[in-house]
Amino acid sequence: MKKLYSIIVFVFILFFLTGCNSGKTKKNDSKSTAESIHINEMDRDCSFDSDCVYISTHCGDCEGDVVNKVREKRLNLFAVYICRNYKGPECDLDYRPVYDIKCVNQECRLVPKT
Repeated sequence: MKKLYSIIVFVFILFFLTGCNSGKTKKNDSKSTAESIHINEMDRDCSFDSDCVYISTHCGDCEGDVVNKVREKRLNLFAVYICRNYKGPECDLDYRPVYDIKCVNQECRLVPKT
C-alpha cells in the first residue's frame, strides 16, 4: 500500500510540475517522445551566463541542451519519468571541450568555443 501511495504521489507531482496538456501542442509546451524530451523557449530564459545549465534530454544520455537552472529540477524529473523503462545504448556525452554555456539574447545556448 505504501508503494502504491508513493507512486501516486510521484505521478501527481510530475503532472503538477510538467503541467496539464489538453492534447493541443502550444508554442511553449515541453514535448516528448518515448526516449527524449524537447526544451521549450520558456525553459531557456536567462539574464546571465550563470543562469544556464546543461541537462540530458535523451534517455541514453546521448543528447542534451541548456536550460535555466530554475527549470532544471522539473525537467530532470520529467526525464526520469520518460526514461523509466528505457533499455538502450548509453553514452558518456561531454560537451565541455567543444561548447560554452552562454546566455545569448536572453536565451540559454551552447556556443561553439573559439
